[in-house]
Amino acid sequence: MHISDELLCYLEELSRLSLSPAEKEAVKKDLSDILNYMQQLDTLPPEAASGPFGSTASAAGCNATALPFGGLAPREDRAAEPTSAEDLLQNAPDREGPYFRVPKAL
Repeated sequence: MHISDELLCYLEELSRLSLSPAEKEAVKKDLSDILNYMQQLDTLPPEAASGPFGSTASAAGCNATALPFGGLAPREDRAAEPTSAEDLLQNAPDREGPYFRVPKAL
Protein backbone atom coordinates (compact mmCIF):
# COMPACT_ATOMS: atom_id res chain seq x y z
CA MET A 1 0.00 0.00 0.00
CA HIS A 2 1.28 3.44 -0.90
CA ILE A 3 1.58 6.05 1.87
CA SER A 4 1.02 9.54 0.47
CA ASP A 5 2.85 12.63 1.65
CA GLU A 6 -0.47 14.08 2.83
CA LEU A 7 -1.19 11.04 5.01
CA LEU A 8 2.32 11.14 6.44
CA CYS A 9 1.96 14.85 7.26
CA TYR A 10 -1.36 14.12 8.95
CA LEU A 11 0.20 11.30 11.02
CA GLU A 12 3.17 13.52 11.82
CA GLU A 13 0.80 16.23 13.11
CA LEU A 14 -1.28 13.73 15.13
CA SER A 15 1.78 12.27 16.80
CA ARG A 16 3.36 15.70 17.29
CA LEU A 17 6.54 14.58 15.54
CA SER A 18 8.83 16.58 13.36
CA LEU A 19 10.60 14.29 10.92
CA SER A 20 13.49 15.07 8.63
CA PRO A 21 13.06 14.23 4.92
CA ALA A 22 15.16 11.08 5.35
CA GLU A 23 13.10 10.00 8.36
CA LYS A 24 9.88 10.64 6.42
CA GLU A 25 11.02 8.31 3.63
CA ALA A 26 11.99 5.62 6.16
CA VAL A 27 8.65 5.93 7.98
CA LYS A 28 6.74 5.79 4.68
CA LYS A 29 8.55 2.58 3.75
CA ASP A 30 8.01 1.03 7.20
CA LEU A 31 4.30 1.90 7.26
CA SER A 32 3.88 0.60 3.74
CA ASP A 33 5.58 -2.69 4.69
CA ILE A 34 3.34 -3.05 7.75
CA LEU A 35 0.18 -2.42 5.75
CA ASN A 36 1.28 -4.83 3.01
CA TYR A 37 1.86 -7.49 5.67
CA MET A 38 -1.63 -6.86 7.07
CA GLN A 39 -3.08 -7.24 3.57
CA GLN A 40 -1.34 -10.61 3.30
CA LEU A 41 -2.92 -11.66 6.58
CA ASP A 42 -6.34 -10.65 5.23
CA THR A 43 -5.95 -13.21 2.44
CA LEU A 44 -5.65 -16.12 4.88
CA PRO A 45 -8.75 -18.25 5.36
CA PRO A 46 -10.45 -17.93 8.77
CA GLU A 47 -9.60 -21.58 9.50
CA ALA A 48 -5.90 -20.63 9.50
CA ALA A 49 -6.24 -19.15 12.98
CA SER A 50 -7.38 -21.48 15.71
CA GLY A 51 -7.17 -21.05 19.45
CA PRO A 52 -6.38 -17.82 21.24
CA PHE A 53 -3.03 -17.27 19.48
CA GLY A 54 -3.62 -18.77 16.06
CA SER A 55 -1.67 -21.70 14.67
CA THR A 56 1.47 -22.35 12.68
CA ALA A 57 1.26 -22.26 8.92
CA SER A 58 1.84 -25.99 8.56
CA ALA A 59 -0.88 -26.89 11.09
CA ALA A 60 -3.36 -24.68 9.24
CA GLY A 61 -2.50 -26.22 5.89
CA CYS A 62 -1.21 -22.91 4.49
CA ASN A 63 1.64 -22.51 2.08
CA ALA A 64 4.48 -21.41 4.39
CA THR A 65 6.40 -19.76 1.56
CA ALA A 66 3.45 -17.41 0.91
CA LEU A 67 3.58 -16.11 4.47
CA PRO A 68 6.03 -13.41 5.58
CA PHE A 69 9.16 -14.56 7.44
CA GLY A 70 8.96 -17.96 5.73
CA GLY A 71 6.02 -19.06 7.89
CA LEU A 72 8.23 -19.38 10.97
CA ALA A 73 6.57 -20.92 13.99
CA PRO A 74 7.08 -19.51 17.50
CA ARG A 75 10.07 -20.90 19.35
CA GLU A 76 9.66 -23.72 21.85
CA ASP A 77 9.04 -22.67 25.44
CA ARG A 78 11.90 -24.00 27.59
CA ALA A 79 12.57 -23.64 31.29
CA ALA A 80 15.79 -21.87 32.20
CA GLU A 81 17.70 -21.28 35.38
CA PRO A 82 16.39 -18.18 37.17
CA THR A 83 18.68 -15.16 37.34
CA SER A 84 19.90 -14.39 40.83
CA ALA A 85 18.84 -11.14 42.52
CA GLU A 86 22.50 -10.12 42.80
CA ASP A 87 23.01 -10.50 39.04
CA LEU A 88 19.91 -8.42 38.34
CA LEU A 89 20.98 -5.69 40.74
CA GLN A 90 24.43 -5.30 39.17
CA ASN A 91 22.97 -2.95 36.53
CA ALA A 92 20.70 -1.05 38.90
CA PRO A 93 21.36 2.70 38.95
CA ASP A 94 20.58 2.78 42.69
CA ARG A 95 20.01 -0.02 45.17
CA GLU A 96 19.39 -0.49 48.83
CA GLY A 97 20.35 -3.95 50.04
CA PRO A 98 18.71 -6.58 47.83
CA TYR A 99 16.21 -4.05 46.35
CA PHE A 100 16.07 -1.52 43.52
CA ARG A 101 15.86 1.97 44.91
CA VAL A 102 13.43 4.22 43.05
CA PRO A 103 12.09 7.74 43.65
CA LYS A 104 9.02 7.99 45.83
CA ALA A 105 5.72 8.27 44.01
CA LEU A 106 3.13 10.01 46.13
